This record gives sequence, structure tokens and C-alpha cells, in this order.
Amino acid sequence: MKILVISHSLCHMRQILFFETLSKLTQVVAVGPQSWRSLQMNSFKRDNFQYIGLPCINEGNLVDYEFSSFADVLEEIKPDLLYAQCEPFSRMARVAYLLAKQAKIPFVIFTWENLRSFEDDEVTEILDNSSRIICGNHDAYKLIKTPDRQSRMTILPQVGISLQHFTPVKTLKSVDVLYVGRKTAEKGVNVIIDCCARLGVKYNVISGIEYLELPVIYNSAKIFASLPVETPFWKEQSGSYTNLEAMACGVPVITTNCGAIPEYLEEAPLYVYQHEGSVNEKGFMKNVELLLKNDSYYNAKVEIGLEQARKYSNETIAKKLLAALNSAL
Repeated sequence: MKILVISHSLCHMRQILFFETLSKLTQVVAVGPQSWRSLQMNSFKRDNFQYIGLPCINEGNLVDYEFSSFADVLEEIKPDLLYAQCEPFSRMARVAYLLAKQAKIPFVIFTWENLRSFEDDEVTEILDNSSRIICGNHDAYKLIKTPDRQSRMTILPQVGISLQHFTPVKTLKSVDVLYVGRKTAEKGVNVIIDCCARLGVKYNVISGIEYLELPVIYNSAKIFASLPVETPFWKEQSGSYTNLEAMACGVPVITTNCGAIPEYLEEAPLYVYQHEGSVNEKGFMKNVELLLKNDSYYNAKVEIGLEQARKYSNETIAKKLLAALNSAL
């Protein structure tokens, strides 16, 4: 089977590594933007995997973006299936759906919108006529489920993580608490900084690092912290991939119960309660102290985290995705 996958996030190395893994099972052509905000990716071809970077209209706009010349690529590649990792309310999803319909090939759509439904007539048409709908979390599934769609729906992460890159390394732990990601209030960065300062522990807040440099960064820390809080317009749609990558490096995680995090991480992390845009700061500091002062508990959390991360390896998720895509044929 030849799969053509499109996504605005395909210029991120995490996605590239995943679809390269999938290409060991079937032929994959990935179409993404040449650039998206701070990310860039040049076109290349390796073995059974090809990446095609296209200019992007309305780059950075998740609703109105569109890849230029995508129709020409679809005609040239002639895939057996088109897999759109685009929210069904996006302009690119509509374009891809109509082109797949014209080419008479199965169309599969991915969504993990977990806060509100956008089912106007065009979105309803896409969801009702997709060969399969892949939902990134249970809330997304519940938002769009109907009796007619249910048999065509699968709950599955967008991608996995590379356990070849993210693995424990015995090295000097230079910081007590680490955060990696966007420096925004909704991710709880200010809480992490303030609480670590009050505890007198060494912390590091990092953003904008090259993806393949992250394993070294994770392994430099004793604890990984990510404290996202739900807002009226957003809540975590996955387990937060940084949480999973840190666990894969043998670093215990402290995080919140925001959105799909408990769904993905189960009992592996230490949880801090969040509600209405705020985090239980005392709970966070208590968990930091518990991990730093109790070696047996710390080591137990390391092992649980490693086991949880293995469930999301690229190899595991690729096999599940291929089964879902095969069912659309």
C-alpha cells in the first residue's frame, strides 16, 4: 500500500521519525510545509519514505492554511490512500477531502480537537464520508461520534516516540527540575519557576532546542515538570509528548490532570491538580521534595515511566496506525 500523508506538523522531526518507521511496513509519502513558524524541512527521499515540502498559504494558521500545488503532488504520487492529519474544520482538510473524492481513493482524517465541535455542513460531510476517522483522545471521539460514524472511528495517538533516540543515559544530573516546551502560562511555566525558586532547587526552562538534542537535555535532569492548565479555548490533547520523551529517558515526571494527560500517562507520573487556569502549587512542591528525598520511590517511578513510554514507541503506534489505514481500503 502507498500512503500519502499530509500535516502542517510534518516539518517537525518527531513526525518525520515516526513516518520513517511506518515506511518500514509500507510505502509512505509525506507532504508538509517547507516552513511552519520556526520549523523548516527540506524535501528528501530515503528508501521507502519520501518527504515533500510545499509552500504554505497562511502559514501558522491552523484553520486556514493550505499547501500550494498539493493537487499536482497527489496526481503524481497516485497513492492508494490519503491520510490527512488536519482538523476536519481546516481549509486543508476540505481541499484534501475533495481531491481524494475526485481521485476515488479512501480518505482518512485525524482529529484531536477535544474542547468543542465545529460541525458545520462542510465538516459534517467530511466526517460522514471519511473511510476512517482517527481520534487522538477520548474527548475528541465523544465530540464527533454518531451511530453511523462509530464503526469507522479509532482512538490512536498522532505519532509515537523514538526509543532509539530517547533512552536513559548514565550522566551527571546538572539540574533538579527541567521543563522543555513553549514558555506560556497555559503550560504552567511560571508556576515551575516560582515554586523551584521557593524550594531552592536548581531548575532549567528550555525552548527552541533542536529536536535531536533533547535526549541529552532530558538526561541532564532529575525531574521533568510540565504543568498545563485548561483554558476556555484549549486543553492538552495528548499526554504531552515531552512527558513521554522524558519518561523514555528514565526521568520521573510531575504533571497535571489537564485534558488527555491521564488518558495517555495513566499512573506513571506524579499528578498535580489543576482547575480553572490554576495549579495546586503546594502539591507540586510536595511532589518535587518527595522525588528528591526518597530514592526508592524515585527509582520506582523511573521504572513505571519507562514501561509507560514503551507503549508509545514508534514501532508500536505505526503497527496500530497501519491496521487502521488498512481497514479503510
